[in-house]
Amino acid sequence: MTHSMLGKALASLAKICFARGEHVEADEAWKEALSIFKIRMGHDSLYVAGALKDRLKVLIDLDIDKARKNATPMLKAALEKYALKQDVIDLKEINEILGLLLRDELQLANEEDLQPFVPLILHCDRVLSGEIRNQTSEHPNIDVRFLAEFYQHAGHLLWLSKHDNVKAKRWVQRSVVLWGGP
Repeated sequence: MTHSMLGKALASLAKICFARGEHVEADEAWKEALSIFKIRMGHDSLYVAGALKDRLKVLIDLDIDKARKNATPMLKAALEKYALKQDVIDLKEINEILGLLLRDELQLANEEDLQPFVPLILHCDRVLSGEIRNQTSEHPNIDVRFLAEFYQHAGHLLWLSKHDNVKAKRWVQRSVVLWGGP
């Protein structure tokens, strides 16, 4: 078995352990998988991004203080990989990260903690708007729900960060329209 396959197997084990409520075992499996992914697939790998995101979900249930301490670097690193390091951005994964930023128990939904994420969120919008030529999204073939969820979460986070309340409102309104509202 190759090391990359071992990493994938450990990631599967971590997901199963998490689903069964075995958080310590899930955390250990994610740590091992993450180590293998970094070595075998590179630090910018989407496998690393996914492992960071999914390990944080485990930490939320296992040790909320540890999750709060590690949330910003883990989520920022994952979002950078999904938003900046790929030719095609993956809105499903990006939306999951933005949703984690909004989780009350992480206590990140404030101006200071969200500042490192604002440039990444704005970058995603520029990709979706076609302003960045060397990157694209699944758009226009994208499921409109992913687009609606992105603008809903991104608008909320932009408002909480106090970066640009006008743009935040416009993004949330765009989300409402995409969801089928007025």
